[in-house]
Amino acid sequence: MNLIHDNRIINNSQNGIDIDQGSQNSRISRNLIQGNNTEGIWCDISTSSAYILNNTISENATECGIHIVDGSYNIYNNIFLSNNSWGIEVIGGTVTAGYNLFFSKGSGDTTGSITP
Repeated sequence: MNLIHDNRIINNSQNGIDIDQGSQNSRISRNLIQGNNTEGIWCDISTSSAYILNNTISENATECGIHIVDGSYNIYNNIFLSNNSWGIEVIGGTVTAGYNLFFSKGSGDTTGSITP
């Protein structure tokens, strides 16, 4: 289990948080994820059962707030503010989301398959 909570994750040269292959039961909560050069949160292949809750994800430069490649995610009660592209971008996997606030700068709030 990965617990990432109550942090300021700012101004990294790549992703703010990278949940990678083999990560299970991750919980990302109550973080400020801001000003990173690519995605705020990158969720890679073979990740299972991650919860992304109560974060502020803002001003990530070249990409989206959360980028999902594969896995199962629950995304609730986050604020997406001025990310360059999508708030949440889903390429594959299963995503359930709700009660998120989007203040988009780029392409829109979400893209891909998300279950409310």
